[in-house]
Amino acid sequence: MVKRILLVEDNDYHRLMVKDFLVSKDYQVLSLPNGEDLLSCVAKFKPNVILLDLRLPQIDAYSLLKQLKQSQWRFIPVIIISAYSFEKYKQKALDLGAYSYLTKPIRLEAISDAILALKRMQVSELPKRYNIARSAVYTRLKDLGIEPEKEGRRAYVSAQQLQFLDALHEHLQQGGSTTEFLKQKERDSSSLEPKIEDTLNLNSKLPETAVEELVKRLIPNTGNRLAYLRELEEACEKGWLLSTQELADLLMFSPDAILGYGEKFTDAGFLFTRAGMRIHGEVAWRVSKMDLEKDDEQNKS
Repeated sequence: MVKRILLVEDNDYHRLMVKDFLVSKDYQVLSLPNGEDLLSCVAKFKPNVILLDLRLPQIDAYSLLKQLKQSQWRFIPVIIISAYSFEKYKQKALDLGAYSYLTKPIRLEAISDAILALKRMQVSELPKRYNIARSAVYTRLKDLGIEPEKEGRRAYVSAQQLQFLDALHEHLQQGGSTTEFLKQKERDSSSLEPKIEDTLNLNSKLPETAVEELVKRLIPNTGNRLAYLRELEEACEKGWLLSTQELADLLMFSPDAILGYGEKFTDAGFLFTRAGMRIHGEVAWRVSKMDLEKDDEQNKS
């Protein structure tokens, strides 16, 4: 599943607009104004997809794409976003390994659609991806226990399965074996499984004490539960306009529930009022404090 997106765009307005839109779709986004540190950022952030503008200052985006496709990160899909609409520019990018090519001006939903299209790949495309025979692809699928999804005469692997295949290919390229790869994955999985006796500390504590400790671990402390109030307080004091998604995250509501309240609503001593739209199309909300003393006097009268 695509979770992390690296965005390279030199136009400040476009970069902010696209980032806000993708964040509203629950993606983690790292945005860069140029491509000077692209490879190092890829190594640290480990994106699932890269959105790359062709027209960048002081660097040739085609060269960046070529460097990326010759590096260990060559399997990361790159979606080109460009103002160049001529076919020759598109074809050059695709020949260098770009996954798709989007032309400006562009609808934000078109970017979302392009990312969603990355969720799976045809099995018939895998031999070219790894430069191996078709029979070797089916051997890897069998060894990894991957059953492609079939639609008519076509078969697909999901994004998660594709990442698994990519990881195996990297391991084999480094001289490893499929057996070693599977054993390592098994060790990694087992190391993440919590042990009941470790969680409850049954060997050293009475059952009641163990249960009390488990409850303390499962229920966050009051400071953490009240953290969202401090963020609302800061938004109120600084006059920030929160997007529907940001407000939903703070209040732990769904965005639909927030919008269902209408023009204004109250919660936790704060008044939330609609205040136009954010640049990416989401409703904006102004945060203000309720006058609790005034409300008490009105209730008494």
